[in-house]
Amino acid sequence: MLIIGASGSVGSYAVQLAAQFGAEVTGVCSGRNTELVSSLGAHHVIDYTATDFTASGETYDVVFDTVGRSTFARAKGSLTRRGCYLATTGLDNALLAVWTSITGGRQVRGGLSVDKRAALAYLRERVEAGALRVVIDRTYPLDRIAEARRHVDTGHKRGNVVITVHE
Repeated sequence: MLIIGASGSVGSYAVQLAAQFGAEVTGVCSGRNTELVSSLGAHHVIDYTATDFTASGETYDVVFDTVGRSTFARAKGSLTRRGCYLATTGLDNALLAVWTSITGGRQVRGGLSVDKRAALAYLRERVEAGALRVVIDRTYPLDRIAEARRHVDTGHKRGNVVITVHE
């Protein structure tokens, strides 16, 4: 499994969960985050500033783009014959998901919003049991939420940004 954005909020959880479920995980992140992604359980790490994963010749059963930095068209050569491209964003990906489900072969699955209560309960249990590490980049008070958003929008945060609310 290849995870694009492996050091971000969704990616850091995806690396851990995939590794815990027995997947051989390759994380894609910037060079400054390779050690973090390895520590989360990735077997291999690709620094996207130095290497293009699509040019490596490696193929994966799953390519999971957690940050919207790739496309199915760009990643499909990195998928096994029956591989699946997962994306958390993009209408184009949702439309491709319908098309690829009809045509067979490589698949696209979009990040459509569904009821996530059971999944969130499972994640909470994993965190409480110490089996899932929460990566926190920075913490901001509520009155600095605009600054927090600007930091998130840089695309270079590690893990999560926390907003604190005090009564």
